[in-house]
Amino acid sequence: MFESRGTKRIGIWLAFVILFTGMAPVWSADPDREKKTAPGQMPGETIIVTANKIAQDVQDVPITMTVLSGEDLAESGIGTVNELLMRVPNLFSSGILTGNIRMMSFRGKTTMSFTEANPLIIYVDGIPMDSYFNADPGLLDVERVEILRGSQSTLYGKSSMGGVINIITRKPDNEFRSRVSGGIGSFETGFAVADVSGPIVRDKAFIGISARYDRTDGYMENPATDRGNDSNNKRAKVRLRVLPAEPLEINFQSEISAEKKGYDAAIKGPEATLQSPLNPSDFIDSLAVSTALNMTYDFGSLQAESITTHRYNDMFYSQDFSFLGIGVEATGRDIEDWELQQEIRVKSPETKDGFSWITGVYAATSERDRNDIWSQIPAFSMVSHLPNSEKARDYAVFGQVTFPFRERFALTGAMRYQYTEKEIQYRYYTVMNGVTIPVLNTETDNSWDAFLPKVALTWDVTEDIMSFVSVTRGFQPGGFNWSGGTENPGDYTFKAQTSWDYELGVKTRILNRAVTLNGSLFYSTIDDMQLVSYDPLTFAYHASNAAKATAWGAEADLEAKLSPEFRLGVSAAYTQAELDAYTGEDTGGTFDYSGNNVPFTPELTLGLNLTYTHIKGWFARAEVLRYGRLYWDEANSRNRDPITLLNARVGYETEKWGIFLWGNNLSDQIYLNYLQPASNFALVAPPRTIGLQFDIRF
Repeated sequence: MFESRGTKRIGIWLAFVILFTGMAPVWSADPDREKKTAPGQMPGETIIVTANKIAQDVQDVPITMTVLSGEDLAESGIGTVNELLMRVPNLFSSGILTGNIRMMSFRGKTTMSFTEANPLIIYVDGIPMDSYFNADPGLLDVERVEILRGSQSTLYGKSSMGGVINIITRKPDNEFRSRVSGGIGSFETGFAVADVSGPIVRDKAFIGISARYDRTDGYMENPATDRGNDSNNKRAKVRLRVLPAEPLEINFQSEISAEKKGYDAAIKGPEATLQSPLNPSDFIDSLAVSTALNMTYDFGSLQAESITTHRYNDMFYSQDFSFLGIGVEATGRDIEDWELQQEIRVKSPETKDGFSWITGVYAATSERDRNDIWSQIPAFSMVSHLPNSEKARDYAVFGQVTFPFRERFALTGAMRYQYTEKEIQYRYYTVMNGVTIPVLNTETDNSWDAFLPKVALTWDVTEDIMSFVSVTRGFQPGGFNWSGGTENPGDYTFKAQTSWDYELGVKTRILNRAVTLNGSLFYSTIDDMQLVSYDPLTFAYHASNAAKATAWGAEADLEAKLSPEFRLGVSAAYTQAELDAYTGEDTGGTFDYSGNNVPFTPELTLGLNLTYTHIKGWFARAEVLRYGRLYWDEANSRNRDPITLLNARVGYETEKWGIFLWGNNLSDQIYLNYLQPASNFALVAPPRTIGLQFDIRF
């Protein structure tokens, strides 16, 4: 069974490589773009980003954002998306949730399980990772990461109500580059990375190949086995870049990731412990394949760009829940989904006068086949099955224009019209004592649309100080509640979620540009907020809409070059998010959660790092991360107290090699990264880990 499944997966990957490689070019962009992009985020440097899908100095963009170069990631020891997300202010992320699900909350906007979408969408070279399954793309040969905070629905769509993380891979060029890196650490953890890139035909065709392997025996202790929550992950990525003529550029990339994991780091909460009660036979088997073709053409008076992307996910897992004592012995899923997207953009050329515009159209089609979702209930000698197939189509047209006036001011206006339609075929049946009992076989469909405007005004107070104010509308389409057993198809549908987001910010370079200091205030009103609750009486999750929620807060970031050897980084963020109106009725009776805090939303997040780099090669970095109190559910029945993590990294490096000793969570905090109070299901975050890493560059 698994061999044929694996053969099918590899076949799908190769088919898309052949398909996209053979496609004829249509349009493309600036072939010298990478020459204009600064290699890192050192105070005083000009950092060029493409947050607005045009090249701009990061300090001129009216968006609160953080930019990390590939060198920044290496200095911080960030090798995975989960490690990256831990450094984003105002973000909560549980990257170890059962079934390779990533739960997030950002600025008071949370993951919606029944749309399987996170509020912070991850893009890798234009490919959106908008599903919360397998939302862990590889950080392979990264040029930079742009973290855009606040709603980006106007330009990005794809449910980006909270923000966007753009991971931009380094383009191969005429320079031959190669690197090998590896390391070992606590809990039999190890990794190996290899990157190579260079010209195939000088000035015309280039290739880059990257691969990464990660393994660990896991940190949980289980009396039934000598294994922990083990994991084995393999990734590979290929990038092709072709310049057939001076104004035309073609970029193709494809990445495959295959992971096998044992039981989760799960316990019966709420007290965190490394003693696992899970069945050692639990497993997760997943595969993700993403492919993109980007073609740009510079007409001189304008630039045209076509972006075609495809993503395929396959996941199969089984987990024993008998340790919770809620009546469910085993549960699991067999899921496949895919999405094909096409976006065409036309934009102004890069100019010095600040005037710019961009317009485009977008279309996507997707299918999520939940081939089986099962739960075994021994008290009734019953296994329930909830298979369903959901199809969606998205269409959008968008545009944005920025024009300067009165020398120091610039006004940005944007609009997107988004239309989403979905349909679902749903079955619910049980198998009791070997007899199949059909309960429900139905289908339903619905659609949602919205106009999503944005207005931003910037003021260049001085050459090194810019302030901005912006108003943006966010949008998350509705969906279907496919976990319950109701016979009314209308009960499967919940409303779209929308927001109005207001932001006031300032970006500064001071002390002869040795210090970059940026800050912002934000305020959001969220209508029909999408929430998910668990009903222990029916063993089912249910989706609903809170009438209204409000989130407000502040963020500040500082990067300072204290001396030629020392650099300081500070980030601070505060969010207050409340359910203004949320009443309803469930099997436990009526409830009124109005005035409660939005779950999974820490009030305060802090980050502090100090880096020492000596001219002779010695390197040291210390980091403190603090996360404030958060609540686990809408009832605010349980909460997690504030936690503080200490990380450090020391080593020696030359132009050709480096060796580093690192440690994460050095104070050995044992804490929960997720809790479902109704079922008492909890997940434990990693304890102290220590390791050794080497890098070799050729």
